[in-house]
Amino acid sequence: MNKIKKTALIIGMMVFLTALGVTAASAQPGSYKRISVKDKQVVKAAKFAVRAEQEKTGGVLTHLKVIKAQMQVVRGFNYKMCLRVKENGTTKTAEAVVNQFTGKFELLEWNWKKCR
Repeated sequence: MNKIKKTALIIGMMVFLTALGVTAASAQPGSYKRISVKDKQVVKAAKFAVRAEQEKTGGVLTHLKVIKAQMQVVRGFNYKMCLRVKENGTTKTAEAVVNQFTGKFELLEWNWKKCR
């Protein structure tokens, strides 16, 4: 490998490791950090939460929108979301917490309330 390629490789690795460090630092274990409501995992977690709550209660729930989302790094990831849903034809808001570990989701909390 010539000297220019080696230098480019080293610089590329440094940039990658710096970016990785910034990402890891911004998601400290135990603290919730705000994330995009359009994040793929947030959308999946929200849809899962609505299905899980529907199965638990036997009601008719429809996922409408994620209003706010936060992520916590723990054993996997916790997604705390403020959701707009339709329950038996009535639009409501709920706060849901979903854990994702090894690719599987688990609904930890579901509370009908206005989100802060």
